[in-house]
Amino acid sequence: MKKSCEAVKRITGKYPEKVCDPTFLLDTEAYTEPYEDIYLKENRYILVYFYNGSISVEIKKKIREYAHAKGLKVVSAALYNDWCDYHVTCRPTQYNDIVRRAEYVITGTFHGNVFAIQNRKRFITIPLSEKVRDLICNFGLQDRILELDDLSGETMEAILEHQNMDYEKIGKKNSEDATVISGIFKKCIGEL
Repeated sequence: MKKSCEAVKRITGKYPEKVCDPTFLLDTEAYTEPYEDIYLKENRYILVYFYNGSISVEIKKKIREYAHAKGLKVVSAALYNDWCDYHVTCRPTQYNDIVRRAEYVITGTFHGNVFAIQNRKRFITIPLSEKVRDLICNFGLQDRILELDDLSGETMEAILEHQNMDYEKIGKKNSEDATVISGIFKKCIGEL
């Protein structure tokens, strides 16, 4: 986000208002349809959401070891990851239901983090970009970050098991951002 703001300033000469991703402004119930899958109903799972090839073999191994030690399956949805126990192909409107039913989420993508936050999941992020790190820091969720130099099962457990997300604070921030976005939109419409 920081880089995007700087790029806009270079191009326009104006520093843009930094607000939340529009995905946060949607009521998840409004775009969620049930995903019916016997495997997901019969198994507890960690949902992983990574672009294929974006994480190392070592990270994949650590995620699988942690999950299996906890009696959990490793499931990927939407983005295929051949190292997972199971893969789900779903429509965008079904993805939220799969996130909602997961025990935990481990992701490195921007929207993987957005959906984990929206669904109040215990999650780990392995930031694959500055944009992801900015998102997490913007919400004060740095304790969800798993740094690549500390991939132990103990660290994963500490992050997943000892999280206390302040959802009121997150909701308030989103509400404030929605007000700002609304004002920007009205101003832009008025200038047309």
